[in-house]
Amino acid sequence: MPMTRDQLIALAGWYKDSGNLSADPRKKIEVVDVLENVATAKLVADWGVDFMQLTKTNGEWQIVHIVWNSHPE
Repeated sequence: MPMTRDQLIALAGWYKDSGNLSADPRKKIEVVDVLENVATAKLVADWGVDFMQLTKTNGEWQIVHIVWNSHPE
């Protein structure tokens, strides 16, 4: 489902406020690959798995694309 940045921020706030987030949530990030100014990373967290594409501009990494999936029930 396509989602804007603002929609993602609202969803994250709803999830945090819902009480579903533990005090010490599981989160593990793995750098999948880096090539000069582009990278791919994987985040495994309580809420699911995110795959992120990043670019490096003026020395700063920025997320440009995220796809995610909830954990199977």
